[in-house]
Amino acid sequence: MNSLETNKKFYNKYINKECYLFGNGSSIKYIDLDSFKDKHSIVCTWMFLHKDFKKLNVVADYTLHPYYFSPIYRSPFTKKISLTRPGKEMIKLGRFDYNHPVFISETNRRFFKKKNVHYIKHEKGSNYMENKYFLDKETSISSNSLFAGIGIAQYFGFKKINLVGFDYITEESINGHFYEKSIGWKAKKTLQDLDINFLKKIKKKIEIQNISINENKTIFFKNKIYKNPSYKENYQIVEKKKLKIINKIKLGYKIFSNTTKPQYFDKYVDIRNKKFLNFYFKKIFKIFDSVKNFKLRSILWRILTFSYYILSKSKKLYYFNALIKSYVGKYNVKLYWHNKHYYNPSTMNWDYLYIIYKNIAKFIKKNSKNKNKNINALDIGASVGSNSMIMSKFFRQVYAFEPSRDCSFILEKNLQENKIKNVKLFEIALSNFNGQGELSSPNIPGLMSRVAYGGRGIYFNERKNIEKISVRQCNQFLEKKFGKKEFDFIKLDCEGSELTILKNLNKKLKDIKIIQVELNFDLPVLNPLSVKNFLSNRNFKCIFYGSSKLLTLKLEKKETKSGSIEIFAFNKRFFNLDNIKKFVKLNNLKLVKINS
Repeated sequence: MNSLETNKKFYNKYINKECYLFGNGSSIKYIDLDSFKDKHSIVCTWMFLHKDFKKLNVVADYTLHPYYFSPIYRSPFTKKISLTRPGKEMIKLGRFDYNHPVFISETNRRFFKKKNVHYIKHEKGSNYMENKYFLDKETSISSNSLFAGIGIAQYFGFKKINLVGFDYITEESINGHFYEKSIGWKAKKTLQDLDINFLKKIKKKIEIQNISINENKTIFFKNKIYKNPSYKENYQIVEKKKLKIINKIKLGYKIFSNTTKPQYFDKYVDIRNKKFLNFYFKKIFKIFDSVKNFKLRSILWRILTFSYYILSKSKKLYYFNALIKSYVGKYNVKLYWHNKHYYNPSTMNWDYLYIIYKNIAKFIKKNSKNKNKNINALDIGASVGSNSMIMSKFFRQVYAFEPSRDCSFILEKNLQENKIKNVKLFEIALSNFNGQGELSSPNIPGLMSRVAYGGRGIYFNERKNIEKISVRQCNQFLEKKFGKKEFDFIKLDCEGSELTILKNLNKKLKDIKIIQVELNFDLPVLNPLSVKNFLSNRNFKCIFYGSSKLLTLKLEKKETKSGSIEIFAFNKRFFNLDNIKKFVKLNNLKLVKINS
């Protein structure tokens, strides 16, 4: 019996009906498959990996690579005999454990047979049979997943096709898959693997609509925007064990499985298991907790920093658990940190942060029309969560953005240890584009180099510890994720990307009450004065906190030569100059007490 004869039962089976054709693009990460459960769906290749795959009403499935499921084959191009890995693993992962029909290349027939498996035979050349796709005959338009899917839908009799997850056909072509980490990246060339002639002809015969999660459009078909997209990383929609398997296949791109900790943490040694080190740090922190004098506390911090530096230079890596106590706010917090990116615990002045954030929240509420208003904050560049944890005491909800898995892992750990539930973490970087970026260590002199975002031209002279990250356009992301939700306070510490983010916030700036920006004058990519001027030109009054350890209304020249400063920008829509002066005076009185 001809291997294609069984396909005739599918001809016009769903005549004049509508279907959804699923690709494997990264936009699938934004889509809830539950919204398609009552629709006729056609899927391809790896879609079955999705945790919610069973929710789809799948009428056809296809993987049309020649010899994909053959254990061994001779390449028609090189004539070399090769082993097939992907197909073998597909079978193990349960590719054919469903009742719906699965179409594969006829080249696999000799090696693979199953009740729900059907075959498609490839024809040489480029004869499209007047753009009519017959599953019971040889065809030439099965080499591309889009063309094959359209062809199968046409043979089944569907009059309308909705494309989902075909991100590479938009004018701003996006590469990447839903089972890869990150949201995908822009292609250097758009539509490079498509037969334009075929697409122009096929849309005259059948109605095709592309569903997008953003404004990206395709020139070939109608376009529809998917409502309320919600991003989920690959490990959230694909089982960990499955990610590990396909990662081993080596498909040409990396698939990062979710881990409870970053991979390099296996090399870390928990200091609590080292008796001498554990004793040493416990003693230092015990002394630190008993000292209220600011200068002496600073000396103890330097001892901790030096100890930390010595450990980071050792062959073994360490991570720590320390209890740090604030005497002003009586704020106890367990803080984990690590030395992968040389996070420096000495930079944490808990007393100062507690006072500032407490009074910022108080001032926002006092100067708000609704005194009982719940106030929200953004922590952009959250690192290990030191600022977010204190903010959580005074703000109803804190949204923390930290793209580095190294830091976000510890941030999650810190939130869990301190039982903080009103801080929501987003493991992405905010900028002025959507795509993939990099984190790297900058070339900054000193013992402690910090992790820094090096995107969109903000690259440092010397780049170390490069980490691929997901980047989202700031304004667009906030609008889609939070709608009309107001953010009263924003803190930025993004190692050079602060001005880029502020510019991208655009019109949202007018509704933000107070902005905190931490800046370094020795950072080669950004002049803090440009940030100050930008905010001043947008109706913000800037005050400063620098080496003097006091808030000032005017930036002193000595503060601009080196080191770091913090800018607190007050929106003049909500605060007049007298209010701001009161804020400075109030905080300085309390900060002096810390210093005394």
